[in-house]
Amino acid sequence: MTLLRAAALALARRGLSSSSSSSSAAAAAAPARAADLLASRAADATDAIALIEPSTSTRWSYGELNDRALAFARGLDEMGYVPGAKLGVRLDNCNELLVAMLGASARGIDVETAKTMDALARDVRCRGTLVHHLDAAAAGAMPGAHEPIAIRGGAVSDPIVHWDIMIDAFRGWDAPMPPVREREGGGGGGGGSGGDGDDGRTTSSSFFFNAPGKPTREAALLAHGVAAADALSMTRDDRVCVAVPLSHAMGFGFGVLAAMRVGAAVVLPSPAGGGDAISAAMVSERCTLMLADSHATRALPGDAGGATTAPKGWDAFRGGLTKVGSGDGVGDAPSVRCFGVALTAVGKAPQPA
Repeated sequence: MTLLRAAALALARRGLSSSSSSSSAAAAAAPARAADLLASRAADATDAIALIEPSTSTRWSYGELNDRALAFARGLDEMGYVPGAKLGVRLDNCNELLVAMLGASARGIDVETAKTMDALARDVRCRGTLVHHLDAAAAGAMPGAHEPIAIRGGAVSDPIVHWDIMIDAFRGWDAPMPPVREREGGGGGGGGSGGDGDDGRTTSSSFFFNAPGKPTREAALLAHGVAAADALSMTRDDRVCVAVPLSHAMGFGFGVLAAMRVGAAVVLPSPAGGGDAISAAMVSERCTLMLADSHATRALPGDAGGATTAPKGWDAFRGGLTKVGSGDGVGDAPSVRCFGVALTAVGKAPQPA
């Protein structure tokens, strides 16, 4: 908490001023980063609902989501993260994870996710970490890493940066981020595998989705969003249930960035609730589209693959995407039925044995 108070005071002493003209110019330009896309929606659909997380009663507009993402980006900057540095993350789907990914994009920070805390500690070399407070001690023991940023708990005396305090300290600063310069010699692969990042800086972030050494660039994720939005004829009126991990191109690119492209709302069911939580979110939020994999559809109540009609309350459901195999092609494999509704396939269909 002392660190964040000092950071907030440092920002206040700088006397940072408004930069509305810069924001307008960024909104008008074609998005090169996920953060640019969010800024565009925050400008032209400020009050439209961007994110719904039923388990925490979270309902944020695009303006509110952008405000939080920029707060996280400024917090990272004050903690010494430079463009090209890497943030290691172990979180299941939650609003904090989405804010962190978008905030990292705003600062040009690379993100590497891990499926387990053991995998994060074993495989990821990073400037610092973002974890649930129950994993903070293990994250804090990682060699060379900054004290962990921890969500949803922890004592004030714990050696962590509390998520809520960090976001509150940096919210509302209407000022431009420090520039993110082009890496000398080209785009690079994200750098930042060590402590403080590279001297050369990237214009966008790399995302290592549970796969050390295999970065996905923001341009590819944005392209996934375009492909998904076009394939599903998404509009601002859609509510998109993302029942696959955000720490995967399917969830972040084909899901979040597709919805963000048109100004639709993303709905995040609780991973802990399994199929029941997905179904409850589909009903309570009247979701029109769903992103799911075979694990999610098998967990749904009833026989999702065999039933020809949707469960009670699913009357708004009209389609979605499902990952069927390797690759990123949309519609290259046969669609999959879910309660009689076609889910467009992503990837190549597995070959018969």
